[in-house]
Amino acid sequence: MFSMARAVVAAGMTAAFFAVAAGVASADVGDGSSDCNSMEHCFARHANGGTPQKHFYNPADHGAYLFPGGSTFKGEASSIKNRDTVNDVYVHEEWDLFENNDYQRFARGNYWQNFNGDINDDNGHHNYTSTR
Repeated sequence: MFSMARAVVAAGMTAAFFAVAAGVASADVGDGSSDCNSMEHCFARHANGGTPQKHFYNPADHGAYLFPGGSTFKGEASSIKNRDTVNDVYVHEEWDLFENNDYQRFARGNYWQNFNGDINDDNGHHNYTSTR
């Protein structure tokens, strides 16, 4: 009976560990560092960088993400630092049937680039393909 209780506790602890690990992994789409590191696309809520920031390794729809502190990411970012080692990044306006759905291309580099008027505070997703 004692060993059965230990097995149940161990299984519960293992499940809890993996649930927490999965939650952390899904929340962190960059490397988890506050620095904008190589291979990341780093977005800032304000022009010219600063905080809060959200970092990505891969393209993403911005709807599911929050800036640190809980503010909405989608439609709130104003600048990007593209540290991808190969590709430019395209940031697209939030898709809307009544808008032009513009996009802006950002070259690779270790510097902050501000979004233009159509993309600023209206960004819906980003990708890094050579086509729109």
